Amino acid sequence: MTLVEMISLFDLIQDKVDTIYFTDAEKIEFLNTAQRVFVESILFNPEKSVDSDKKVDALLYPIIDKDITITPSSGDPTHVEIDTQVSGTVMYILSAQRQNGVAGAFVTAKWVRENEKGSFADNTFKAPSVTNPWVETDGTTLKFTPTCTDNAKVSTVREPVDMVTGVTDCELPVSVHEKVVGKAVALAGLASDDEALIAATKLI
Repeated sequence: MTLVEMISLFDLIQDKVDTIYFTDAEKIEFLNTAQRVFVESILFNPEKSVDSDKKVDALLYPIIDKDITITPSSGDPTHVEIDTQVSGTVMYILSAQRQNGVAGAFVTAKWVRENEKGSFADNTFKAPSVTNPWVETDGTTLKFTPTCTDNAKVSTVREPVDMVTGVTDCELPVSVHEKVVGKAVALAGLASDDEALIAATKLI
């Protein structure tokens, strides 16, 4: 679905559920916000299941960058360095690996929460090491234990690029475009997500 087609669907739902009207620029703003909200709803769904990873891959694959090599300028890689490497703004880091020495193997790091660190550190089998690295983030740096002294690899979900008429359409899979439009209508305050999606389904 192109951006123009998404705007048309927005108009159709709008006519169905309300009489408030918006300019095309306002609709595009709603749509751009809606696609980010949709991505967040997939990534941070509290109802996790064994199929969660498959669902993320299936619904977000155009904005997933896998096994991107990062060469930190000093120590652990920063979020700025990661953003630069993926040519966008990272919303979520799916996995992180630490390299053991120059040309050494990459080892997947375990994400640790602050409340786990104490008990894990005292456990011989869970304590951090070059063969069992930990990783966490302080919001600016991806912090490995032991500290990353060579390269790192990350798999990420980046923000979808903003849509621009005649330039950039929604890069998410076509199968979720109706949901994005539904969320845009909901953000505009015209209907709930469910109401908008039901209206979209009837109109297409």
